Amino acid sequence: MKNYGVPVRFKIASCAIVFCLGISVLFSMSIIPALAQDDDNDLVLEYGLELLLDMEITSVLKKPQKLSEVAAAVFVITKEDIRSSGVTTIADALRMAPGVNVARLDSNKWAISIRGFLGRFSNKLLVLIDGRSIYSPSFSGVEWELHDLVLDDIARIEVIRGPGGAIWGANAVNGVINIITENAQNTEEGLLDIGAGTEESVLGSFRYGGALTASLSVRGYIKYFERDAFVDKSGSEAFDDWKALHGGFRGDWSLSEKSVLSFNGAIFDVDVNQMFTTALLEPPYSQRALDSKEVSGSDLMLSWDHTFLLSSISVKTYFNHFEAKEIVVTEERETFDVEFQHNFLLADYHEISWGLGYRETNDSFQNTLHISSDPDSHSFNIFSTFINGEFTIRDNLLFCIVGSKFEDNDFTGFEVQPNVRFLLTPTPHNSVWLSASRAVRTPARSDEHSRTSLSSAIPPDSELNPYDLPILIVVYGNDDILSEELLSYEMGYRATISEKLLFDVAAFYNIYDNLVSIEEGEPHLDTYDSIDYIAIPYEMQNKLNAITYGGEIVCDWQAAKWLRMQAAYSYLYLDFTLDDDSTDIGSKLNEGRSPQNQFSLRISSQFAKLEFSTWFRYVDEIPEVISEFTEYRSVPSYTTLDCRLTWKLHKQVELSFVGQNLIEEQHLEYTPDIFTTDATEIERSVYGKLTFRF
Repeated sequence: MKNYGVPVRFKIASCAIVFCLGISVLFSMSIIPALAQDDDNDLVLEYGLELLLDMEITSVLKKPQKLSEVAAAVFVITKEDIRSSGVTTIADALRMAPGVNVARLDSNKWAISIRGFLGRFSNKLLVLIDGRSIYSPSFSGVEWELHDLVLDDIARIEVIRGPGGAIWGANAVNGVINIITENAQNTEEGLLDIGAGTEESVLGSFRYGGALTASLSVRGYIKYFERDAFVDKSGSEAFDDWKALHGGFRGDWSLSEKSVLSFNGAIFDVDVNQMFTTALLEPPYSQRALDSKEVSGSDLMLSWDHTFLLSSISVKTYFNHFEAKEIVVTEERETFDVEFQHNFLLADYHEISWGLGYRETNDSFQNTLHISSDPDSHSFNIFSTFINGEFTIRDNLLFCIVGSKFEDNDFTGFEVQPNVRFLLTPTPHNSVWLSASRAVRTPARSDEHSRTSLSSAIPPDSELNPYDLPILIVVYGNDDILSEELLSYEMGYRATISEKLLFDVAAFYNIYDNLVSIEEGEPHLDTYDSIDYIAIPYEMQNKLNAITYGGEIVCDWQAAKWLRMQAAYSYLYLDFTLDDDSTDIGSKLNEGRSPQNQFSLRISSQFAKLEFSTWFRYVDEIPEVISEFTEYRSVPSYTTLDCRLTWKLHKQVELSFVGQNLIEEQHLEYTPDIFTTDATEIERSVYGKLTFRF
């Protein structure tokens, strides 16, 4: 039978793009004459391409660099991008970046990765907020639903596609995302956001900042939201609604012209509803249960930066406390981290950076049938140092960056992550870069000390179970597990074709070794809560390898002062292979769990009192996966369209209307790959928001 779904979807999407582009142009042409009569109206987007190219980013080498001079695949999501898109979460804002896979599992969970290996906990992606890691050392990944900010306080999001281990260390394998907040001096005002909609039931945030002295500025904020549940495949309402309360502060104190002390802190409380399927050792041997997950946490960070005549030093330290309770696991964790960095010039054309770091993590788990840890409490440490050199081979033409991170951790011991990059700038408007890097993903607690059971026991005396006891499939960690390794080769070309047109392309070829596989063991008798059962064990080992390659293209066009268009395309190919003696099947089948093709087109028009933006996205299909212990339904390719209209009622008051996922009534983006919560589908939605500045 022929499948007409994709062609029809493409036709709908094409018509939607043409329609929205036409509306944007007609809207613009009709309003320009009226605006031209008002001398106070400036038809200028807040961030033009000239400002974007001159923007300083800090995440590639842990020091300021112009975006146009970076030897890496970098994409910057600006404050204006976030505002004009109409997104309400950091996770959804990341859909703007090429090469980033963003899939929403349900109303309160996301799977986010860079260049493949998409999953609920994507363990090869390092995510930071102002340089503070939010990567979970327990489950190797980021719980995106727990991390939120007043979006207006985000200065930019720097997305590095490709390894960052030479600077940031372990787990920065496929990329680094650094969410950078505004200096308190840039937010010396009041802000109140209130809104509501079909899915965004309640939206509210309040931020106030000011100068306590001529050299000290502070701000504080509070944010609350309630989000409605999505729907299941049949269109019935699911049980994944949620709510959260966030609060925090930031202060920046200029101790002198060359010395700055910054401090910030945050606290949050998140309540999540989710439907779990869990195993039972007695009839009916599995159950679906509504679980109300409760998570809370706090963090405090202090940093000091001092500039000398030809050098600079910085010291950063933070403390984080985290608690989570859900039906399958209860966890409490504390993390302490301190870093030192020194940059200095070597002669007139070379710069050296080096630093030291220490991190201590203490955790505690309450064991259940579904997830347990042995020991249930554990403390582990990471010691690190790095050195990086930037050398000018030929002035204004050829540059070399070489360095490495050295780490010692309690799981795999000593790790080395070197990197070498070359940057060629034949003209001020063109640059070519090449790189070769090694990066590692070190084991987490769940890789070494865990025991995880699947969501259903096999009843005794059934077709699949000849025994008189129930069978439970259990995945065990492995104390001898190794770090997953990447050897990556990248190249890129960045061109400013004119002051209005920017073109950026990057390509990569990645070789992965020692990826975690799940190897079958011998069945044995086990007991839980005085109930005997047959355990079929699977153990985590390093018998999976992979090759991936692909690339990303970005074209940014400032068509007029009042009109900007940005198109992005990403391609990804993955090929997994198992060692000859491996018994694993499911891990290899997971190679198709990341979309191969992605496309995005954003169109933004900004005027004195009216703004209109549209955002079209296409994401390729994800095929079905079935094995002994995994079964994921296929995710068809999908197209989405978001539109945002904003009216500035006053210089300090604006009203916004946003429509999201407008093409289809509902669509699936991903199915759970760990902890069997129900997969739900995203609905078409609208919301309105009123913003006051004072």
